[in-house]
Amino acid sequence: MHELALARAALPAPTVCLGMLLRPYSLGHELWLIRENNSVLRGTFFGLPAAVLICCQTWTQLQKMRSDHLLALKLWIWKRRTQKLAIEIELAKFLAYRSEGILEFPISETVKPGGRTRGRLAGAPFILRLQTWLMLTYRLSEAEAWDYPVGLAKMRWESHWEQEGALEIYNAEDGEMDAYIAEREAEKAAKREARAQAQDGSPQKG
Repeated sequence: MHELALARAALPAPTVCLGMLLRPYSLGHELWLIRENNSVLRGTFFGLPAAVLICCQTWTQLQKMRSDHLLALKLWIWKRRTQKLAIEIELAKFLAYRSEGILEFPISETVKPGGRTRGRLAGAPFILRLQTWLMLTYRLSEAEAWDYPVGLAKMRWESHWEQEGALEIYNAEDGEMDAYIAEREAEKAAKREARAQAQDGSPQKG
């Protein structure tokens, strides 16, 4: 039931923002935006040029960016070419790009017989645990793991731990149960409304 979400995560649509072709949204992009405290993460446009500059490059390219002696000239030319673009439209494109880039499978909230056992919450940031898991599981280099698409990484991680019995991804049975509960709740609400209407329409005692 989640095939479409998987396809969107594994085969992201090309996105051009501020005239730049963005790379698939990666763990490294997310980390760089966090490092820079980029305002795009809060939905504002002030940090959009910096966010686009980050997301059109690989982890290795970003590491070398500050040593580019022509960077200032390139940024000046880029600013000149994009100054007539509607910033609101460009921000909307970037936010949609990031939203698509961080897709994940929904986790089941249905409590099975016996309940859930809860271990100690992990202290390490999830983005680091995910990047480390990619390196160990798929034998990726550090840079390759940072360049891995966020959404696809999360889906692979969820799929792995579901197979290990550590979590449960929302499935068709959960959907049927939620639909059944919603139907029963709707019936109860309809009955309550009917009773209320009947009481409002009852004759008043003199």
